[in-house]
Amino acid sequence: MYTSIAFCSLNQMAQGVFFIYESIISTLCLHIFSYSGAMDSVKEISSLGSAIYDQGSSYGPRINEYFLFFRVNQGSAVWQVEGISHAISPGTILCSLPGTREKWLWDKKETTVHDYIHWDFNYIPKDLPDLENWPVQVSSRRQGVLHTLFDHILGLSYSRNPLRNDLQKQSLATMISTFVHETDVSVTSFPFHRVIEKCLDALGERWGNGHFRPPSIADLCAIANISKPQLIRIFKHECGESPVRFCEQLRLHWGAHILVTETESIEHISSILGYESQFHFSRNFKNNYKLSPLKFRKLHRLHPEALSDKDTHLLRAYYRVQHVSKFGRKGESIVSLND
Repeated sequence: MYTSIAFCSLNQMAQGVFFIYESIISTLCLHIFSYSGAMDSVKEISSLGSAIYDQGSSYGPRINEYFLFFRVNQGSAVWQVEGISHAISPGTILCSLPGTREKWLWDKKETTVHDYIHWDFNYIPKDLPDLENWPVQVSSRRQGVLHTLFDHILGLSYSRNPLRNDLQKQSLATMISTFVHETDVSVTSFPFHRVIEKCLDALGERWGNGHFRPPSIADLCAIANISKPQLIRIFKHECGESPVRFCEQLRLHWGAHILVTETESIEHISSILGYESQFHFSRNFKNNYKLSPLKFRKLHRLHPEALSDKDTHLLRAYYRVQHVSKFGRKGESIVSLND
């Protein structure tokens, strides 16, 4: 069940306090955007507010039509997008891009209350990176700038100021820049060691070409241009696994995602992922997940949030590999691998 929370009038004292607060934040935003030149970057805020969902309910799947900022105030959520389940806890702010196919699973134990802002751009300011390089979600101090701006944008809906809409757009543009440039926040998708990034990007290109079998240690050394002992040491330190073992875990994670979200046969999944036989896939899968593929599917069918229980390093790496496999990467060339 979903309940929308409408904005209501404040009493005179609250209006007075809010007027002072509004003036301070609005002045800050005006100064910032007089400097940045991004005054008109936000075309419109199509909708904003707060919503309540009953425990255990869900929303979607859907195709997101606008840019979205989302924040949980009470309860928790699992955001399923691009083959990955993101656990969203109070204090986390995420950004969903237009065209994203997503599904929301709300807290199973308590009511979930969240805030949202949908918007669109006239143009994306030149100081912002390409959309594929935006962070997915950030964890910000509740008293930090991002939360202050989020509260301010929602709170302006109370205002009778005739410039309210412009002030909201200016504040939102400030919030976007703060979010994307990762200031005053702790970003969940912090970068890997450059050696691991090279290997993951090469693996992503490999996946994009339909080759899912992990590359050899010699191939990875050639990509990273370092010795085998160095490569193993870096992977062990960063990811807790050897390079080849970590690449194999990524392949199995992709297989686990197909198992719980698709209806493909286990034999076909084995073939897609490049295993010699269904037996080899099932054996490796059970060694990694402690369940056979069939039992894993029965237990977690239509509940891919179970995949978010894996190690954070694995989930971050999986997201990067999936992204490169779909969109490629810009700049530095990648050494191609052949089966």
